[in-house]
Amino acid sequence: MTSSTGAAMLVPNFFALNNTTLPTATYFPGNNYETHSVFSSATIGFKNAIYLDITGRNDWSSTLPAANRSYFYPSLGLGVILSDLMTLPSAVSFAKIRGTWAQVGNSPSPYQLERTAAFSAGGNLGYLALSGTLPNSNLFAETTVSTEFGMDARFFNNRLGFDLTLYKTNTKDQLFTIALPVGSGASLAFINGGDVQNKGFEAVITSTPVKTKNFNWDFNVNFAVNKNKVLKLSDERPRLVVGGDSFFRDFVVEQGQPYGRLYSRGFIRDTQGRVVVGANGLPTYTAAKSVLIGDINPDWTGGISSAFSYKRLSASFTISHKQGGVVGSLTDAILAGSGLLEETTIGRDGSLLFGRDVYKNEVGVKADGTPNTTTVTAQAFWQGIGGRNAPVGEAFISDATNTRLREFVLGYNIPKTVFGKLPVSSVRLSLVGRNLFFLYRASKTLDPDFTAGIGNDSDGFQSFAPPTTRSYGLNLKIDF
Repeated sequence: MTSSTGAAMLVPNFFALNNTTLPTATYFPGNNYETHSVFSSATIGFKNAIYLDITGRNDWSSTLPAANRSYFYPSLGLGVILSDLMTLPSAVSFAKIRGTWAQVGNSPSPYQLERTAAFSAGGNLGYLALSGTLPNSNLFAETTVSTEFGMDARFFNNRLGFDLTLYKTNTKDQLFTIALPVGSGASLAFINGGDVQNKGFEAVITSTPVKTKNFNWDFNVNFAVNKNKVLKLSDERPRLVVGGDSFFRDFVVEQGQPYGRLYSRGFIRDTQGRVVVGANGLPTYTAAKSVLIGDINPDWTGGISSAFSYKRLSASFTISHKQGGVVGSLTDAILAGSGLLEETTIGRDGSLLFGRDVYKNEVGVKADGTPNTTTVTAQAFWQGIGGRNAPVGEAFISDATNTRLREFVLGYNIPKTVFGKLPVSSVRLSLVGRNLFFLYRASKTLDPDFTAGIGNDSDGFQSFAPPTTRSYGLNLKIDF
């Protein structure tokens, strides 16, 4: 419990709780809960080539009702080393296939079974305020079921390798809130529901193209595709706004659609997809955040890494790539509304024409369908669609595609003779640089990989974020 004298004191500089007309006090006992668990595992091997792994865990969570407090989640994994089980061509150094099935449970946060109340100071005895979220006395654990199949193969004395993985995960009975009618006495209700599926493919290729006594070159490539879909939410609420902000966008989860769709204000269009321009020469747009402006999910990701070594010198680098996805920028919207972006310098004399000078990929038409010919000033245009309070989010969405040099390392192994009789087996000095620069970036102003936080709605949005950092370091590694 914490208390303070509030904003005003009766006697200046006399710090006592009774020296104020409005003491403030808060009490937070913490989130008290318990989870008891039992875990078991077993591994069965056959001919040192076939392995079966079995695990089982049972949890009892205090945050669930007594009838649903216990939940069990097992896993099975089977791996077969083909190169140890049978004779393969001499070019095959190693071959393994694998498959796993796993189930994972998750209990809700505390205090969802009873309606809680918060105490605040005031009046003679203080105030109690009931929580706006109705409890659910029949909650049960969230469950994630995953299935994975893969293959690991290496060739030519491990000079070439492939690691391929197919996977699918389903998270069911997710825990979320639904809105209630105003007359119900509460604003939200906590429920179980939903089935979100992720499935995809991952591939890693490793290689050593050159290997001699003094020189070695390793080259690796990775590629991944993930597709997600909200198979089911709730019969009462097939569309859920899980986050966002008051000004720019809503982060929406919709039944039958991918997870990660952004909605905002958008241009009003005719049946041919052309933007309808008003008589004043400004594009018209929706009043509500009702237009789908993009999906944060990339089409695919990948990268390459390579390492070179010559005698005691070595160098390596890593390049990463993200293809597709979107990011919205409230920063750009506000700067545009204030005339601080480069684009806002066009047409300041009143000659700006939508679709010709700005947003050249759009076609502007009047309400009757004829081409728009009305010009406006840059100030009127950007203050109309930009600014902080009600920007047209569709106008400030950028492609998140980018390729960057993620890391570069230059190293040198110092000879042991330098250290004489000291008990040193190896010393390596390295110069390391990370997040060095973009090789390609679709957005001119944004770092598409910036994350505003750890919440579900943090991706795909930027608002006056600090610049991402480029780092340099010197690393000294000593082995004894």
